[in-house]
Amino acid sequence: MRPLKPKKSIEGISRARMYIKRDLDLFIGYPDADGKWISCPEGKDESEVILTREHIHKATFTINKLVRDFPKALPQIVGDVEKWRENYKNLLEVLKYSIHNKTALPESVVNINPVFGDFEKKLYKKLISKNKALINVVNSISWLTILKPETFKDALVWLNNYSEYLEKIYSYYSNQEGLQFIVKLWRLSNSVGEKRIKTILIWASHSRINDIVMDQGHQYSNLVETSLGRKKTDPIPGIPKARFGSDFRKWINCIYVQDSQTAKRSIDLFNLVCDISFIDKWEDWWHSLDKFINMAKNMPRGLSRRNPLTVKLNNIREKIKCIGNNTPPVVKSKYMFNSIVKWSQNDNIGRYKKIYSALEVLPKEYNNVPYRLAFLIYWDKMIELRDISKQKIIDSVIDEFKKFIKSQKDFESAIKLWKVVINSWQTSCESYYYFYTIDAEIIDEDIDQKAVRMIFGLLRQLYYDKRFGNLLKMKQEHLSYYAFSSRKNMFWTAFLS
Repeated sequence: MRPLKPKKSIEGISRARMYIKRDLDLFIGYPDADGKWISCPEGKDESEVILTREHIHKATFTINKLVRDFPKALPQIVGDVEKWRENYKNLLEVLKYSIHNKTALPESVVNINPVFGDFEKKLYKKLISKNKALINVVNSISWLTILKPETFKDALVWLNNYSEYLEKIYSYYSNQEGLQFIVKLWRLSNSVGEKRIKTILIWASHSRINDIVMDQGHQYSNLVETSLGRKKTDPIPGIPKARFGSDFRKWINCIYVQDSQTAKRSIDLFNLVCDISFIDKWEDWWHSLDKFINMAKNMPRGLSRRNPLTVKLNNIREKIKCIGNNTPPVVKSKYMFNSIVKWSQNDNIGRYKKIYSALEVLPKEYNNVPYRLAFLIYWDKMIELRDISKQKIIDSVIDEFKKFIKSQKDFESAIKLWKVVINSWQTSCESYYYFYTIDAEIIDEDIDQKAVRMIFGLLRQLYYDKRFGNLLKMKQEHLSYYAFSSRKNMFWTAFLS
């Protein structure tokens, strides 16, 4: 007796998807260098599967069942059912032949897939002859597109257009790791668009992305400076571990499994706060520091404080300290990517737009400080550490901050109220909630959003009129909203001085 066909279309689509996911998705993949099948359906992590006759038999049964029992639901999922069925048949025939005859799977299916036309075959040959380092990648993508052969041409064009970046990326990792990374970037490109993914390719292909340290420079130089004592044998501390490259790959893995809109927001926010030039600046900084460290390590030591050698060593130590106090933009990658992922989620769209808009009024970098990154983490922690009753006030603070900074011609003067955020970030990269800023003072008070707008309005007037003292007297009655404690008086005194 034939099973009843589902009456409700939604139920039918859901059940059909379940069968596809359970029995067919594992065939979206490619053979690795050892001939093992690597299954990697879109939006999922890779997994190694040992294909058997049972897998082929079950897949054939499920395909027939879907065509027979879900005539309305299946076209809504796969489009042209006959083409979909034929594509699976072509793939299963190749796999079945290998399993039954115990032979290795072909490296590529370009020449054996009847759906691939002459244009694709010519483009394939041109690509692998021009980019021999990417042969494994091109072959694997021929397998990944066998079920959607109409996408193979676009994949070849993408590989050709970005081969300069892809060859570098592939060379930085093992064959399998590099291949998997490129496959994710290719699929992300299809999801978020080539313009967005190009910036990611530029980052991923940078020669120093995996080994440059972009934080802890200040702390490390201090350790080095104090370790350069009178004894030449005194050990120099080891350079901190580079984290950016691994955190960057984790972030790519994260957005790879998310929906396209979330991934777009995540990439846009990353591009807003971080710049590829930061890597080059840190590379130059480390070269400069190493130069003086090597000078100190190789020079003989003086026997007294007044000895010329001791004086020279102390001068080098001062230069090292100076270099440490002038690091390039500090990038604490773990905090940055965690924050980017969090605010890019669908349930945070409103606040994402608010934060993104406010960050746009800041320079990406100013005086070696990554302002946008520092304020992203600052607001992130401010939101996290305040209870729900303060969230609307925080939103108003961020909005008014944007208006205030945008209205000022003198950026250095305007940002003075938040100098503790900048100083703390650049020297220690702390991400906790910073006290003694105007934001902290406002949020601590029992005020409403209207009062927040009024306070920032007063600030704008203060900046327009240099006679701060007289202006404050004129507005004294309005400041009744804001009861200053002794700590607040100290804060305002510092601001007005």
